[in-house]
Amino acid sequence: MILGGAAALIAAGVTVYIRTRKTPEERERLRRLGINARGRISDGFLVEMMDREDRKILVYEYSVAQVSYHAAQDVSKLAAPEDLAKVCEGLPARVKYDPLNPGNSIVVCEDWSGL
Repeated sequence: MILGGAAALIAAGVTVYIRTRKTPEERERLRRLGINARGRISDGFLVEMMDREDRKILVYEYSVAQVSYHAAQDVSKLAAPEDLAKVCEGLPARVKYDPLNPGNSIVVCEDWSGL
C-alpha cells in the first residue's frame, strides 16, 4: 500500500516536472526579456553577420567598465529584414547588458532593437 502511494506520488511529480519544463527557446526568450527589463545600455559595434543554415547570427563587441566583450546573438526571428540588410562591419550598435553579469547581453529582443 505504501509503495503504491509512493510510486503514484513519484509519477505525479515526474508528470508535473515534464509539463512545466521550459524549452530552450522559451528560456532564451525569457533571458532576452529580462535583460531588456533590467539591463543597462552600452555603446558597441557590429563585427559581422554570419549566415548559418537558416539562422542569422550577429557578432558584436562592447565595453563595460573598461572590459571588452565579444558576443553573438541569433537574430533570425527577432530583427526585421530591413534592419538586417543594413548590418555592416564596424557600424555602431546599442547593446543592453545585465549589470550583474555584463557578459550577458543582447542587441535585439522582442521589444527593443539596438541596430
